[in-house]
Amino acid sequence: AVAFGSGVGVIRAVVTARERTLAGRAIASLELSRQLFAMEVMPLIQSGELLKESLTAADLIKMLSPVAVYMDAGADGGLSTIESLDAGLPDRSVKMADDRRPLPDSLVGLLHADTVADLDIFDADDDPLRDRYREICERYKDDSAQADGASGSIAAELVDLIAAYDMADALQDSDARPLYCVSMVARAVVGQVDENESVRYRKIPDTAYDARSMLCRIYREQGNIEDAIGLAEDLVRLAPTSFTSYQSLALTYREGGRDRDAVEALIDGLRFAADPTDIACAYYRLGFLFWQGGDPALGLACYTLVRPNTLFFGEAQSEIGELMQESHIHRRPTIDEASAALRADGVPVAPVSQLGATSARAAVALVDAGLFDAANSLVHFLSSIDVGPNSFDVLAQVRRSLSRG
Repeated sequence: AVAFGSGVGVIRAVVTARERTLAGRAIASLELSRQLFAMEVMPLIQSGELLKESLTAADLIKMLSPVAVYMDAGADGGLSTIESLDAGLPDRSVKMADDRRPLPDSLVGLLHADTVADLDIFDADDDPLRDRYREICERYKDDSAQADGASGSIAAELVDLIAAYDMADALQDSDARPLYCVSMVARAVVGQVDENESVRYRKIPDTAYDARSMLCRIYREQGNIEDAIGLAEDLVRLAPTSFTSYQSLALTYREGGRDRDAVEALIDGLRFAADPTDIACAYYRLGFLFWQGGDPALGLACYTLVRPNTLFFGEAQSEIGELMQESHIHRRPTIDEASAALRADGVPVAPVSQLGATSARAAVALVDAGLFDAANSLVHFLSSIDVGPNSFDVLAQVRRSLSRG
């Protein structure tokens, strides 16, 4: 039921029973047809016939109407070890970065990509200076606790590191735009920043992005706001669908006293915020900015959407108390009231529906095409939001199935 319920393109399912645990020996394997399952098995489930305790194993198998059955009962009635049915699953040993299978036609324009490899955001083979960057980060942590001048030499090293990546990028024989994505959701929604379906993107090394982000932070700490803003704008250009880039830009504007611009950057970032921590961060920072900017009611609405069990929840609760006391507000809004207030003022309520819709469309097509690795992260995101009846349970099961292959 989980398999067939995951998408209309799933027309067959192979179910293998294993002894005791998922790692146990295979003892029964059945292939089921979507048509037979819908016509013959579902009525038996709905009527309760399939749940009767009097049914024997043979009765159950017959009622499931399998297309094929692998099962071997020994003389003592116990089930012997078998070879499970071949589910025809793709080779999971091939990395996404090396997977040249074409994408379904329905996804080529949506995802601005032609092959599975075009969707890869995880491969680290293109990142030769990653260890050097990590060493700089560790040294910065140590140096920052010692001398104020230490950040200057660290900044110079980061400038050299970025220049090395930029030089390598300039040698790329490709018209595809450089792109950094913090998640597969960010990769799936690139069409929201460019509707031209002919545009293609290519992954940049993580360090090319991370080094800029760290240098931007150092410049902020040094008070070099002009250069920090330039770097933050580069981050948004390289990662237009990742909230982290807008967060860096907002922090830099804030340090430069440009609070209105900081608000706009966070609002832009909320269009792409999918991670609960990112969403909490955005609303926490917006809450403070609106409050200090003279709109405590809107600030309170933002603070209200900082959910429990997120990094910023404790701070938000503390500041809510201060805001209400200072502004003489006597009642907190409900989640629904806060959401309505934000929408009325043009502040998105994250995750926005378009993220879910695009991720769902892409995930279904990828699963139907057998491109499980590309679909897995999208299904993980969808399993965290309310996309339909029983979606939390069903999508969690689908994701586990995709992970196991």
